[in-house]
Amino acid sequence: MEIRFLGKTPLAKIVECFNEAFADYVVPFQVEEKQIRRRWLSSRVDYGLSYGAFDDDRLVGFMMTGVDRWNGRRTAYNSGTGVIPSYRGQRIVQQLYKKALPSFRENSIEQCMLEVIVGNDQALNAYKRVGFQQKRTLKSYSLKQDLITELPGDLQFKQVFRANWPAYRELLEYETSWENHRAAVAFLGKEIAVWEMYQGEDLLGFFIIKPGSGHLLQFGVKNHADWLAAGQQLLQQAARVNARLLVNNVDERAEHSLRILEETGLENSVDLYELELDLLAGKKRRWSLFRRS
Repeated sequence: MEIRFLGKTPLAKIVECFNEAFADYVVPFQVEEKQIRRRWLSSRVDYGLSYGAFDDDRLVGFMMTGVDRWNGRRTAYNSGTGVIPSYRGQRIVQQLYKKALPSFRENSIEQCMLEVIVGNDQALNAYKRVGFQQKRTLKSYSLKQDLITELPGDLQFKQVFRANWPAYRELLEYETSWENHRAAVAFLGKEIAVWEMYQGEDLLGFFIIKPGSGHLLQFGVKNHADWLAAGQQLLQQAARVNARLLVNNVDERAEHSLRILEETGLENSVDLYELELDLLAGKKRRWSLFRRS
C-alpha cells in the first residue's frame, strides 16, 4: 500500500473509487464526474493536498482536502473520504492522515475539519484515533410533501442580485457549515438565487437557494416578537422557488431555526457530527512548557 497525493491522478479514477466506496454507505449515493468536480471546486479542494491509497496502480481509498480560512484560521476541510469495501479494516484513514498532516503543517494549515454521519461509528472512531474531537451536531431537513400551513402573506419579498453579507450575518442564528459558507455560496454564482424579506423598510429575513435542486444553503430571520410566523412565511416563499426544499447542516443549538423548519413541515432526515483537529495544540503546549522551564 502506498499513500500519495492526488494532484496527478485523473478525476475519472477518483470518481470510480468514490462510487465503489459509497455504494454501501449509511446513505448510499453515486456521483458523476461533472457533478463532483463542481462540488469540489465549491469546497475549495486542493488536489495537491488531497491523498489516495494505492494498491499498485489501483486507487482503493482517498481523502479530498478543501483549503480556506475558517473562523480566522487556515483550515483543511475533509470534503470526502472513502475506502472501497474489500480494503476496509486496514486503518487506511489513519495512513492518509499520517501522510497528509506534515504537508498540512508545511502549508501553514492550523486546523482540520470534517463531518461524519451520526450512526457511522466505524468512521467516527477512525477519525477520533487520528485526534479529531467532536464540536457540534448538525441536522438536515427535507420537505417531502406540501407545506402544512399556508399563512397569510403580510410580508414583502424581493429577489436581489448582490448578497448583503453584513446584514445576513446579523440574521443568521448559527455558523453555517463549510459547504454552505459564504465562500462556497459565492463560487456558485448564477446557480443560486438570493431573496430578502421585508416589513416596510425593515429587513426581517433572507434565504439563499439553488433553484434547480431546492437546496436552501442559508436562511435567517430577525429575532423579534413574530419570528416564528415570519420564518414560516420565509420558507413558504422558498418552497415557491422549489417545492422540494432540502436544508443541510443546521446547528442543533439553533432553536429558532429548527422550530421554523419543523413547524413549517420539514422533516429531519439525517444528522452529522462536525469534528475538528487542532494542528497548533502541540506547538502551544511545547511553548507553554518552554516558558515555564
